[in-house]
Amino acid sequence: MKKMMMAVVTLQDHLEEQVEKIEDRPTMYYSLTAPDGTEVFPIGPTGYESRWICSKNSALQLEEDGFLKWKKTKIQGELTWHPYQKYYLENRRKAPGNIWKDFVWKEEIEDHEFYWENLEGNKKATRDIKTLFDGEKVFETSKPVDLVDRIITIGSNANDIIVDFFSGSATTAHSVMRKNAIDNENRKFIMVQLDEEVKPKTAAYKNGYRTVDEIGRERIIRAAKNIKNKYKDVKADFGFKHYTLKKPTSNAIDKMNKFDSDENKLFVDKSLLDEFGLSTVLSTWLNSDGYGLTTKINKINFAGYEGYYKDKHLYLINPELTKEAIEEIVVKYETSGSFNPENVVLFGYSFTWSELESLKVNLKRLRNTEKNLNINFDVRY
Repeated sequence: MKKMMMAVVTLQDHLEEQVEKIEDRPTMYYSLTAPDGTEVFPIGPTGYESRWICSKNSALQLEEDGFLKWKKTKIQGELTWHPYQKYYLENRRKAPGNIWKDFVWKEEIEDHEFYWENLEGNKKATRDIKTLFDGEKVFETSKPVDLVDRIITIGSNANDIIVDFFSGSATTAHSVMRKNAIDNENRKFIMVQLDEEVKPKTAAYKNGYRTVDEIGRERIIRAAKNIKNKYKDVKADFGFKHYTLKKPTSNAIDKMNKFDSDENKLFVDKSLLDEFGLSTVLSTWLNSDGYGLTTKINKINFAGYEGYYKDKHLYLINPELTKEAIEEIVVKYETSGSFNPENVVLFGYSFTWSELESLKVNLKRLRNTEKNLNINFDVRY
């Protein structure tokens, strides 16, 4: 039978430069049952309460799979049971290498092996968080910025959009901003994070954070400030927009169900727009029409009525579209050479039947002008 080489590594992790204690990862402090039935907790070399390197479920799975080895170890002069994780090095005569250097590297970095090998682990991520948040470890499982930087280098180009669907403390956003500053690139990021509640008694909770996404947004703000201070000549965009997904309220749904677009009312229920908010409606339409989430919109005043213009679309969302405003819209089409939106998009709940008909009739006049425009009339609900 072929003999397999085996290495064992302690389930505790102690580095001289940074001791891991229970407060660093409280969820990693639990007991494991030794061969003689005693309960063993992660205790550091000098007697402090430490932590294991994995969750209890993971440790129990290692034991079930035969990858946990118990050995008697001296701690503070006394022999005590201590768990180790097994690693089998089948068909290997040397330790596994670092695969990072097998990927692409920057051409200007001559010693690319050093570039890929010089990566610190999660302890560096802990230091990153503490540095940004005034010495407080407000997030437990963040990733090192340098590590994410390598991943972005491998998997994207200079103008790509980087999406992180489990953004946590927004390490990815931090890395993208820093990379743009250092390399003069223009990557953008989209961070997605549920409003997961922060556990009480944690450093994050004590510092006023109630959901994980709040930590991420604050990190982006603080990281952007630090990067701008360090790279003062960089003209990169360090701003961001915050969007939330919410279901319509039962009150809003009830109003929409009762709304009759064919009923010729004198006045509309303005509260329906209030249920959603003008910015929500406008942002949703801009994105669905292909303009993205960060495009700039032009506001235009039509005889006191505010409309929103972007390339091929004119968005009319606010209620109370007067005859004077309608006339101003038509005049704008007729007299401005650069104003030629092919689509007039309206928030149907904001307008009476007579207002919509009046706008339709007046826009038809444009077919007989020099521009000979055929406007698409798009009422959305």
